[in-house]
Amino acid sequence: MLIAAWALAALWIDHVGTSSNDVARRECAVVVLGARVNEGGVASDTLAARVAEGVATRKAGKGEFLVFSGGVGDFPPAEAIVGRDLAIDAGIAAESILVEVNSHSTRQNARETVKLLKARDVHCAHVISDPYHLARARWCFRQEGFEVTIGPVLDAPRHRSLLHRVWWTAREVPALIRLVLTE
Repeated sequence: MLIAAWALAALWIDHVGTSSNDVARRECAVVVLGARVNEGGVASDTLAARVAEGVATRKAGKGEFLVFSGGVGDFPPAEAIVGRDLAIDAGIAAESILVEVNSHSTRQNARETVKLLKARDVHCAHVISDPYHLARARWCFRQEGFEVTIGPVLDAPRHRSLLHRVWWTAREVPALIRLVLTE
């Protein structure tokens, strides 16, 4: 019974993350959630894929700001700083980019990003992350009273192979349950 419940929850998480047809709106911020920075300040493949999706969304004319969220993990600098630098290298104007460097969890990403955006009178976000992560991310932003749409990075390294997709989605089930129960 537990395995069946886990599998159903994982299927729902995968469905939320992969079947979104949300469109980023111009008046909302495009928010890219952080991922690992490797030694030497190099973006992981996951972070690079998320940044590429955020840059493409911004270049399509969506979002008032492009926001990068994520603090320092195992290696400096902060995930948000690495994301910002990649976006600038890809041609995004620095003045349209905001960074949030204090968060170390999805809940903190939402809380700190919402504070940053409300101070600029922005009250909605288009959140970009790996598909397995989007149900939790959407929930966190909604808990902060934010209107949110989601943008899956379907070419994310953790989504490319079926084995990785199943592993990361199944791993997300307890994270989502823990988040909901501790709110």
